[in-house]
Amino acid sequence: MFHRMLIICAVLGISQQLGAQSVEFRNQVPMGFNVGGVAVPHWNGGALTLTTNNSTRTPILHFINVQGGEDPSLALTIPDASSVRVNALAQGSDGRIVAAGLADDSSGKLGGFIALISKDRSSMTTAQVAPFCPYAAQFAPDGTVWSLGIEMINANPNARAINQGHPLIRQFDREGKLIASFVPKNGFPDIDPNALQLDVLSGRFATASGRVGWYATKSGRYFEISSAGILTQYPGIPEGFRVHGLALTDSGATIVSAVLTNSRKDALYSLDKQAKKWVPLSLPGGAENSYPVVFGGSGNLIATEGKDWDHLSFFEVH
Repeated sequence: MFHRMLIICAVLGISQQLGAQSVEFRNQVPMGFNVGGVAVPHWNGGALTLTTNNSTRTPILHFINVQGGEDPSLALTIPDASSVRVNALAQGSDGRIVAAGLADDSSGKLGGFIALISKDRSSMTTAQVAPFCPYAAQFAPDGTVWSLGIEMINANPNARAINQGHPLIRQFDREGKLIASFVPKNGFPDIDPNALQLDVLSGRFATASGRVGWYATKSGRYFEISSAGILTQYPGIPEGFRVHGLALTDSGATIVSAVLTNSRKDALYSLDKQAKKWVPLSLPGGAENSYPVVFGGSGNLIATEGKDWDHLSFFEVH
């Protein structure tokens, strides 16, 4: 069991201008354990989420709260599944949980699922969404779930029965029922069809009030989809950098963290939407790390890596 250490740093009034907005360092908390050995965790709706024991019959879902302590973990079981791969895990602002991914049955048949867990964790609704295979899922402020994925049959995206024009972005209601689909797979400009699957698997996905964002890391493009389904494309950050974190805020900010391939040089960028360009960003002092990995955002709060992988820092965008 992870050790819980709940020390909160004082809120500091240190800020930096971000275009017409400003970023203020709020606080940093030690988490009591190091998350550097797992896939980049995600912050959404008040918790940092990560999965261990993945691709087994019962993956373990972990939730780190705003104080840095671990809330009770959950063992995820999908009925009739012999192996479960959690591709996405998030907690909503109302405490509900979504886990999305792929499950194998005893015959080896693979299918996508979205599992919605109640706030008190006493009940779970599982939606089988095959042939759609979700690789990202986040709660929107209205409580719906937005997901990014591709259609596959037994891990084959080119199966004859697959609609090659299927939408990549889907919205599900509070019961896991599909309510809307957006943007066909051939509707994303400047994405090489041969790179699309890797972009979906490795891209960064986030939600905020009225919009969802997808940074296609392989193709180096950023896309935003409004709640009405309107797609806007933006260029990527400077060539050579690989994006590993994305956060959107309700105030309109879009921030990515990245690393320069082969040099381990870290960087942060903020999107200037009017100019359609990314502006270098250094977060204000107080966190002892001006270029941390961005874990995500909720409301106007951004969560990042702290001074190291066992600390969690928060910044507020005004």
